[in-house]
Amino acid sequence: MVELLLNPEDKRTKAQKCEVVQVSTKTFYQWMANPHFIKYMNSQIDMFTDSALGEVWNALTNKAKRGDSQAIKLFFDMKKLNPDFLAKHDLDQQRMELDRQRFELEKLRANKGDIDVDQINENILNVVNLLQNPVPNREIPE
Repeated sequence: MVELLLNPEDKRTKAQKCEVVQVSTKTFYQWMANPHFIKYMNSQIDMFTDSALGEVWNALTNKAKRGDSQAIKLFFDMKKLNPDFLAKHDLDQQRMELDRQRFELEKLRANKGDIDVDQINENILNVVNLLQNPVPNREIPE
């Protein structure tokens, strides 16, 4: 069933695919709610996409070489050579850090344990400052 679901050329509905493997749609949706099944599907997706990576990369570079501006932009984004991409990535990272700090503060407040509110507030202010004054063209670690 997983192979049928992951085949991008198979345009049949899920119900039709269930019929092919003689599984009820109820069973199929139970599988889809099972974390082990999802983990297996994700591992198969990883294998499928990893095996296609070389072909896709070649197609992208060929389009970029022919002057396709979208392919050129994507190529530079993927190689982390686009300054706009770097700035956006930095901003996204800073926003995630701010969200993480807020989550930690809420978790500590919920536990009502010993919390260093001053340190947490200082951390949040630092992240807010980074969001308001991003550092352009910063290297992103691999």
